[in-house]
Amino acid sequence: MTDLVTAEHMFRYQRRIALSRQTKQIGLDYIQVESQQTPNEPNKWALKLHFVPASTPATQDVLSNLTSRNIRITRGTAVTTTDVRLLEIQPPSGNVLTLLVEYKAPAKSQVSDLSTYTLQLVNITNLDPFFERVSFSFKRPDQVTFDPQPVPSSDIKTLSVPEIDYLDGFCRSKRPKQH
Repeated sequence: MTDLVTAEHMFRYQRRIALSRQTKQIGLDYIQVESQQTPNEPNKWALKLHFVPASTPATQDVLSNLTSRNIRITRGTAVTTTDVRLLEIQPPSGNVLTLLVEYKAPAKSQVSDLSTYTLQLVNITNLDPFFERVSFSFKRPDQVTFDPQPVPSSDIKTLSVPEIDYLDGFCRSKRPKQH
């Protein structure tokens, strides 16, 4: 299982590098989730969508024209959620687009929920299908269990670079073989 996860992460990493060199294709790289909670707005969160490539006319065009119709948030694999409500799409800043959302945690844990949500971008031209969705969760900083220790370089395996040609019009790629 570890080799499969490593292969998928490496493939995504290599594809991200190829995408970052592109001028026409774009993709959603990752989401930074920040609590914006105040006594008057206890359920407010900011979802900072980071795009790749960082700054091209194509990226800026998409970010400037993104509407609520282009954003789908689900909980789990495909359950459309009513826990998250889009409040505002802020003007883009570089390759980052901030969405202000209201998140109402399920009654059992009024502070935050450890469920995984998925943000998917829909109906966007030149969007790389491998970078159309990203999973995230609503966790306060005291709930994050991330271990910042670096992985020893001896544990990192190098895979062959997949062939990606964005100029062929369909984004065909060859995935690394998985064993």
